Amino acid sequence: MYNLMLSIGGFTELLHDISLICFVIFFRIKTYNESTMAIIEHYRNLNLVSEIKAEHGPETVSIKLIAMILIENIVLYLLIYAV
Repeated sequence: MYNLMLSIGGFTELLHDISLICFVIFFRIKTYNESTMAIIEHYRNLNLVSEIKAEHGPETVSIKLIAMILIENIVLYLLIYAV
């Protein structure tokens, strides 16, 4: 965390850090909207995108992700190798 100092230099440094964080977040969102979202939509239209809600914490999300990958691989295997 930041040690808020009363000096002008400390306040200026804090403002610089906050500005840098905002700048990075702005360009990350811009990149997502202009590039990443189009790729996700392309694969979503091919029914190749799955979503997992992340509201239950990292452990639950990890378990759901692993289960989803296993199920999708089993289904794919059965489709390819089923006699």
